[in-house]
Amino acid sequence: MPRSLESRFKTTVRPDGSLELTSFDATDYDASTLEIPAEISGRPVKALGDFFFADSGKTLTSVRLPAGLERIGDCAFADCKRLSSLVFPSSLEEVGVEAFEGCSALTQLVIPANVREIDFGAFARCAALSKIDVVPENSRFRSVDGVLFDAETKTLLAFPAGKDATVYVVPDDVERIAAKAFYGAERLVEIRLPASLRDVGVEAFGSCASLTQIVLLEGVKKVGDRAFSDCLALSALRFPASLETLGDAPFGGCAALSKIDVAPENPRFRSVDGVLFDAETKALLAFPPGGPERCVVPNGVKQIAYCAFEFSPRLAEIVLPESVRSVGAYAFYECSGLTAIRFPAALCELGYSAFYRCEALRQVEFAPDANGLKTLPAKAFARCAALQNVALPNGVEAIERSAFSDCVALREVRVPASVKSLDPSAFDGCSAALKLVVDAGSAAERFAKNAGIRFRIAADADA
Repeated sequence: MPRSLESRFKTTVRPDGSLELTSFDATDYDASTLEIPAEISGRPVKALGDFFFADSGKTLTSVRLPAGLERIGDCAFADCKRLSSLVFPSSLEEVGVEAFEGCSALTQLVIPANVREIDFGAFARCAALSKIDVVPENSRFRSVDGVLFDAETKTLLAFPAGKDATVYVVPDDVERIAAKAFYGAERLVEIRLPASLRDVGVEAFGSCASLTQIVLLEGVKKVGDRAFSDCLALSALRFPASLETLGDAPFGGCAALSKIDVAPENPRFRSVDGVLFDAETKALLAFPPGGPERCVVPNGVKQIAYCAFEFSPRLAEIVLPESVRSVGAYAFYECSGLTAIRFPAALCELGYSAFYRCEALRQVEFAPDANGLKTLPAKAFARCAALQNVALPNGVEAIERSAFSDCVALREVRVPASVKSLDPSAFDGCSAALKLVVDAGSAAERFAKNAGIRFRIAADADA
């Protein structure tokens, strides 16, 4: 017997007695259209929950939203790639984070009068979306040439990725580019920013794959996390003297970026040979992914920042000075050409996934007296397919989850007696030829026996 439409919805009762639809069961539902009911069991439907259509909207080309709907939740329709037809009801008030991100067939949207909140990335990566309109009666938002702004045109909220333009001039008086505002606008080659701009949001220009030119003018104070990530064609960028705050991993995946410049007058940041540092050259903040094959980190640098070298495929050699104490999480993530790393004695912190998927990494060397390092973190060297031998320094106390997982060429790891805990997954996916060199009676010896990993006693190995 065919299932009723209402039985496919999971619901929760809101404080006012209305319903939020939390999910839709698309099992054996192969229709291309869906009309969401205005009420179920006598209760009005007023909200669609977060991830409402997650993994269930793949066949839909058209959805009819009910009269009375007030909220569309975070990621509610994300990646409904065939969805091309959608009309917001006049009752709608809120559109959540990334609510329609990746709806690549959606061509046009009209924001009704009652909408008071549109969260970041709501329409990102909508490749066919050519314009976003706003009815004149809406007091919170406005559309200028199909681009979505706040009512005062101070914040650019969303640039439709399908807009037929290769050059876009941001209007004068705009002070902020919102998070993910241009995300996935792959046609844009140039974006011209106004002198009024002060704030660039998280992933604001992310995945603008054709973008070759953008100039941050004097006056910009803040650039958010991953602001230019995956701008594949961007070859150079200069930060003005006014820049005060720079988020994490601003250039991940910018394969053509060969240098990062900073105005000499900037009191917080500096560029050395196209590499970004803090003003005191104590922290290396960002290496251009399209930079040179060899990087010699200057003496005095103490920190390699979070994601500093991530996705730098040309980097083959890195020389760390004796001053380095910390290597951040994801610092060398997927540096596919890196072949060797030597850690200085001062090292006391290594971050999560610091060398994840460095597939050419053959040699990892710790200074013999690098006894300040207490933890080998989760996925530190996971999927380093060429890595063969590692001798961990005395002082390490814990080897965390998947630290060496899928290191298929790994043959020998020296685990010192100082190690008290080893996660069961530390060597998952390694070759059966792997052998641990351990101290008699140590936690590592017990671990090897329990895990069925070959081992030998250190005294025998040294004989």
